[in-house]
Formats: sequence, structure tokens, C-alpha cells
Amino acid sequence: MDCALDEEAVYYSGLICSLEAIKSGCTSVIDHHASPNYIKGSLATLRKGFIKAGLRGMTCYEVTDRNGGAKEMQAGVLENIEFAQLIDSHKAKADEPYLVEAHIGAHAPFTVTNDGLSMMSEAMQVTGRGLHIHVAEDRYDVTHSHHHYSQDIVERLDSFGLINSKTLLAHGLFLSDKDAQILNERDGFLAHNARSNMNNNVGYNQLLSRFNNVVLGTDGIGADMFEELKFAFFKHRDAGGPLWPDSFMKNLFNGNQVLARNFGAKFGQLAAGYKADLTILDYVSPTPLLADNLAGHMAFGINSGNVDSVVVEGRFVYEGRQFPFDIAPIYAEAAKVAKRVWQNMDNLD
Repeated sequence: MDCALDEEAVYYSGLICSLEAIKSGCTSVIDHHASPNYIKGSLATLRKGFIKAGLRGMTCYEVTDRNGGAKEMQAGVLENIEFAQLIDSHKAKADEPYLVEAHIGAHAPFTVTNDGLSMMSEAMQVTGRGLHIHVAEDRYDVTHSHHHYSQDIVERLDSFGLINSKTLLAHGLFLSDKDAQILNERDGFLAHNARSNMNNNVGYNQLLSRFNNVVLGTDGIGADMFEELKFAFFKHRDAGGPLWPDSFMKNLFNGNQVLARNFGAKFGQLAAGYKADLTILDYVSPTPLLADNLAGHMAFGINSGNVDSVVVEGRFVYEGRQFPFDIAPIYAEAAKVAKRVWQNMDNLD
């Protein structure tokens, strides 16, 4: 599917997903992108979708050699660097809202050689951005690292200076204690993607509590974070885990810390000095809604159907369950583009 994406498909997929995220109550999305036949300029295209929808976001291109070898890795690194530089140029313009940021992205360690990691390390130094990569989603990623590099996964990434306080590692089902220690020492983040892991049947991360900074993610399976919290909690209980809803509500809140470190601003409170990124819910509670039981309401009551309005950077991007512009033509065009992408996929076969 990645190979079937072109500029138009990237734009509409990004825009539609941004609109769906807003409708689900998200004020920000952290994205990880791949389109090997449209690398250069792809992140700028995604940025247009963020801006059109009014959604705050971060994105990156996944560096990998799995389609085109070393040339593909180089092109991916360059796209990350050029996009970060584009963001810096827009940040300097006072008349534009600062809504979009950049990571330095990579697919997974088993599809990035040491030369690729070295290039990514240089990209991080040049741009000042952090790493976003999928790790240990499957045991093969771990055995590949041991077989080819004689290192644990995070240990290998850290040896290239890729692990720091802006780092976001996704999945991490099979990371070692040493890996967890390195990530904790560098104050990086682990994204737990319960629904994605269930969908791909890769297993369950039984050791979430060993990581200091856990956030909830979807790995592209929608953007309904209310639903993601429920899946994360219920899957955890089904697996015999000891945690309660408050732990997963804390993980959901931790997304604000990822944003804070990358945007250099404060998120997550209704207070002076914090970004005016707000989700307003129309939730009629059958029981008292208190600070002490909010996590229980999140797990068993509140859902995305309660989202009434969303504010990003002090501006309503969704109000009274309505967008400020007509979205019907966007969805109609996206449906046409999707059919063409499917045809492209058939042709690739």
C-alpha cells in the first residue's frame, strides 16, 4: 500500500485522518509516514492537511532500506532534514500559526543498516529533532539485532546517539531490561499501541510498568484515543495485568509531555501559559464526576461520541459537532482517490 501512494493520495489520507482525529476529540496527532514512490515533499504535503484541518501535529518520514536499499535510506533521511528546515522557516513567520513539528523517522531497526543510523544521527544533530521509530513489534526485530549487530535494539540505537528526551519508540513488546534502562536513563518515551498489537497478533507487552514514560498510540488504526484507552485497559486486564484505569489515563496525558518537549510550549492544563488546545465534551454522567473517579469514567463511560467541540491554538476547529467548512467534497474526492490507490496496489501485484 505504501508503494501505491502518490502526492494526491498522501494529501487526502492525511487530511481525512486529521478531520477524523478532530471529530474524535484529538487536538494533536503524532504521525509516522511512508510513501516510497513519493518521498521528496511528502511531509510538506501532509503538513498542508494538518493546516487545512487546523490540527496540531508532528510527522516524519520512515527511513528504511526495505524497498530501495541505500538510496531509499538516503532519500528518507534527506526528506526528514528538509522538512525540519521547512518547519524552522515557517516558525520564523509571526503571521502563521505554529501547528506542525518534525521528528526524524525510521521504519524499524531491522530495515535500517548502521550506515542509515549514522545518517539519522547526523540528521538529528543538524535539525535538533528527536527519533520516532517502531521497535520490537515482533521478536524478529530483536533476533535480527542480536544476529547482525550483537546488541539489544535500544542499545544499538543509543550507540549512535539516537536516544534522548525527544525519542518516541513505538511498540517495544520484546525489549530487554537493558533496553528499558537506557530509555529511562535518556528520559525517552514508549508508545503502547494496544489495538495495533491485537490486530497484528504480535503479542502483549506485559512489562509496561518498567518504562518511566509510556504514552498511548494507535499505530494508524484511527485516532479515537478514548477508545484506545479502553482497549489498552481491557487488554491489560485480560492479560492478567495489575494496573487500573488511572495508569492508562496518565499514559494518555503523557502525550502532552511529548508535545511540550518538541514544541517548546506547555500543554495539558487549563491555565495561564498553556496552549489553548481543548476538547469540550457533552457528557451527562449518571454518577458524580469527580477527580477521584475520572479515570473510571474514561474507561467505562466517556467516549468520542461525547465530543462537542475542539479548540486548537485558541481557535475552534470543530464546534457544536460541526467543522467550520464543508467537508463533504473532501470525503467525496478522497473516496475517488482511494479507488485509484487500490488499483495501483493491484497493478503492483
